[in-house]
Amino acid sequence: MVVESKIISLLYTSYERVGLHLQFNGIFYQEGFWFSSVYDTVAEQWDTDHCDYKVEVVLEECFKYNYTLA
Repeated sequence: MVVESKIISLLYTSYERVGLHLQFNGIFYQEGFWFSSVYDTVAEQWDTDHCDYKVEVVLEECFKYNYTLA
């Protein structure tokens, strides 16, 4: 469970280094891997991805809006 839904900036390094701005909705473990349910604020869509490819994570205080599933 995510306590606060704030936007974070990070580098996602699965195939190439990509800068993202994400809002975490949840985190879970499946078949030996950690995953997160996130809202990508640039692509404007919900996604599920591997947590082990996230580096240089920074909390962004400048974003005013949070997104919900409702």
